[in-house]
Amino acid sequence: MRQSGFSLIELLIVMAVASLLGFGILNVFVNMNRMYVTQNAVIDVQSQARNAVYSISRMLREAGLDPHNSANAGVELATASKVRIARDGNLNGIIDNTGLERVSFDFDAVRGIVRRGYYEGTAAERWEEMCDQVAVFSLTYQDENGTDLGVPGADAALLARVRAIGLVMTVRDDKADGGTFTRTVSTSVRSRNL
Repeated sequence: MRQSGFSLIELLIVMAVASLLGFGILNVFVNMNRMYVTQNAVIDVQSQARNAVYSISRMLREAGLDPHNSANAGVELATASKVRIARDGNLNGIIDNTGLERVSFDFDAVRGIVRRGYYEGTAAERWEEMCDQVAVFSLTYQDENGTDLGVPGADAALLARVRAIGLVMTVRDDKADGGTFTRTVSTSVRSRNL
């Protein structure tokens, strides 16, 4: 009489194949999860950099806003990692210590952050972080012909010639599986009022 069913060897073979298949599926899941985490980190860092560059660009476009020609608005300080601008935002003819009329953007290389400051050098001075994990933040300055002005610093004659500001920001973060990734955002801003 013949018995139906599976032998012990057949069951062991099926269990081994099922285990290999299960480990394969688990490995695919782990790798997909790692890629998902890494891509989310890339998106977050890239978005943060884009938002910071957009905000800086928007403010730099308004540098020199002075419809009454009495506020002495314009670029006040221009280094490779810091810029300070003044604009008569409320159109009253003076640069006030309110209304965000004097704005600085500064790179703190030690902490890897870009900061925005309001009313630097006054009693109303305050700073806020705009973007962290910054590896590179560099500013360049050009005149009306696109000629590079170097680093004007506080030289009034060179600052008066600034018409466009180039900005490059590189952000970095760690990958979930080790290593790092970087993203660079750059733009050139021509002020409407300089």
